[in-house]
Amino acid sequence: MNKLPTKQIYLLIVIVAGIFMLSVYSTYAIFTLESETDNIVNINTPNSITLNTEMYEYRQVIVPKNSYITTDIDLYNNTNNDLCYGIWYKTISNNLVNENNIKIYENTNNSLTTSGVINTITSKRVNLLIVNDNDTDAKINIGLSYEKNSETCSLNLSSDKSLITSTIDSPKLLSDTLIKELNIVNNEEGYLTYKNNTESIDISNNTKVYVATNFTYKEEIFTLNNPEEVSSTNLINYISNENINYYTCIETNECSKLYKIDSVKETEDNEIKSIIIDKYDLLVGYLSGESGLKKLNQNYIYFGDNPHNYIYYNCKNDIDINTCELWRIMGFYYDEENNTYSTKIIKDSSVGTYTFNLENNLWDNSIVANYLNKEYQLISHNLLTEINYRQENIITNENNTDIISYLPNNYKSFVTIMNLSDYLNASICENKNIFDYDSTCLNNNWLNKNNDLNEYTMTIKYEMPTQDLETNELTTPENNIVYSVGSSITETNISEKMHIRPVVYLKSRVLLTSGDGTIDNPYIIK
Repeated sequence: MNKLPTKQIYLLIVIVAGIFMLSVYSTYAIFTLESETDNIVNINTPNSITLNTEMYEYRQVIVPKNSYITTDIDLYNNTNNDLCYGIWYKTISNNLVNENNIKIYENTNNSLTTSGVINTITSKRVNLLIVNDNDTDAKINIGLSYEKNSETCSLNLSSDKSLITSTIDSPKLLSDTLIKELNIVNNEEGYLTYKNNTESIDISNNTKVYVATNFTYKEEIFTLNNPEEVSSTNLINYISNENINYYTCIETNECSKLYKIDSVKETEDNEIKSIIIDKYDLLVGYLSGESGLKKLNQNYIYFGDNPHNYIYYNCKNDIDINTCELWRIMGFYYDEENNTYSTKIIKDSSVGTYTFNLENNLWDNSIVANYLNKEYQLISHNLLTEINYRQENIITNENNTDIISYLPNNYKSFVTIMNLSDYLNASICENKNIFDYDSTCLNNNWLNKNNDLNEYTMTIKYEMPTQDLETNELTTPENNIVYSVGSSITETNISEKMHIRPVVYLKSRVLLTSGDGTIDNPYIIK
């Protein structure tokens, strides 16, 4: 056999050594925990992670702003031992990324498998959903911590790493899902039950109150069956419990709103005693008619007397729905810039009465805008998108015909209130002059709170300056009128106190996890 020349042998040794060093460096780059995070290969689907007793493995994912991704993680234990393991994540430091706006779930309807024990020579697949609610892309390391299984598992994670501890079951994009279910429903006459109301109802001391355990409902009227006439001071004996419910119309046996009594208290103001019902379920009737979701230009709007558009929002604890507020979806509004739909929602109940403003009817510096955007507490703020709204106005032109128009406005606001177009579009009536909306139109409108909640809209009445033809003097109008809605559409002075209901836009990425939109089973989002 011919021997290789000395120069060729030397060159071969250099090549082999180079390949070996490259292999060592590649292994170091992939498995080093902290220092090489910027150059780690992105995770793929499926992504295989092998557990063994000598290495600590992880990968890095990039999640685009205000979006989510899913990925499969395949775990392989090819050791001779059962191993305790935990899948962890770490957000890479960035001044623009808020770690609280990163959520990672195991996508399953079963118990968590992101932590536990994996037997020897066993594989397991875990599907993850990673949400980034920041306004910038986020880099996230996904990795494993593991040790040999003993009587207890202790993974000893460093404080900058978090285990995945939440599940999410088959989430769907909220706007896409509900738009695809576009439908119009013919409703029969009925009533809705608004549970756990706490806005107290004052009753004068010794007032006669009608109470019954049953009622009938017909043509929007509740009638108490065999009512008792009791003194208000005795209402303490008529509180609903597990075995029996007590209902009242207050001072009559028939009413359009019925109260199921859940709690009663006695109060005293300036030595005048009164009884208050401080917790109750409110029963409210509605007419038969059409309701559902309709397409209006590029947008989709809920309309009619009772569309299934209830949604839980502003939860103090996103695991416990009992801490959520009841809101309603107004519609899905197309964002041309991002080619997506934002979901517009409104709180189902008032947050109180306020004067609109002191000097003029502009929204930007109004008392209402200041309260909603600075004082009103929104816990689920990471789900919101800040909108660049257009100011809506009613202009009386020379023909004295009221029309709706918009003025451009670059003011951005997270929280607003409804505008008059929202109110009109929610009715079964269409293409009417605003003052032609009669009782039929108003009652068949889910935004109308039973004619007894007069509330402000953002829509102002704008009057143009006028000029005296003889003197050429210019007269500037006060512009202090805002439209309110309730039993009618009313021109209201900004100094009057009216109810307000917050309105916000949810990000296009918001996920629907459960619910059918009815008042008994509202949509639940993440």
